[in-house]
Amino acid sequence: MSYARVSPPPNSADDWAKLANIFASAKTKEVGDFVRELLSLVVEPAGQAQGIGTLLPDIRPMQATAIALGKAPFAEALEQLTEFIEQRSTASAESIQTAVAERLKSQAVRGGGRRQSASQDPTLVPSYNKRLEEALGDEQGFDELMAALEADQRLKANDYKQLAKAFAGQAGRNKSDALEIIRTRHLNLLDGRTKAKFNAGKTAA
Repeated sequence: MSYARVSPPPNSADDWAKLANIFASAKTKEVGDFVRELLSLVVEPAGQAQGIGTLLPDIRPMQATAIALGKAPFAEALEQLTEFIEQRSTASAESIQTAVAERLKSQAVRGGGRRQSASQDPTLVPSYNKRLEEALGDEQGFDELMAALEADQRLKANDYKQLAKAFAGQAGRNKSDALEIIRTRHLNLLDGRTKAKFNAGKTAA
């Protein structure tokens, strides 16, 4: 395949600037890994716009210069960029930039959802911990409080784990585990009382 051209395409500077912005969004990722991510994007053909395939003639001289200067990592990165441009030659730089922006936005939304693992109300855990301590050993009162605790939609997974840690000394792996740890402390107390009464009865006898 020949890449010889008399002059660069009229919009090549703008397209290179857009590609630079696209690859800047990779931050610390390796070029090869980011190229694979880019190739997974669904990008529409350029249509009336200029496809990035017109940038290929600009890359070969850069690669030759990098190799001549002993910049092997840069030359390799340019080779990976070449493969990307060849596979997305009919797409415009703008459409790729838009697709990348949408992917990053989607990742940010999902990431935000994952971070929302604790309640926005910092008083909930201390309040429940106080009420649990007060209800400890009261069979009916503790059961009613546990039912309210389990159904409280304001609490997130991390809240239950923090509460279990504060109340029983163990955080647990998830909500169910944390609730079981909380309940176990109460049951152990009741069991201890039962054994104490039994032993007291035996001593009296």
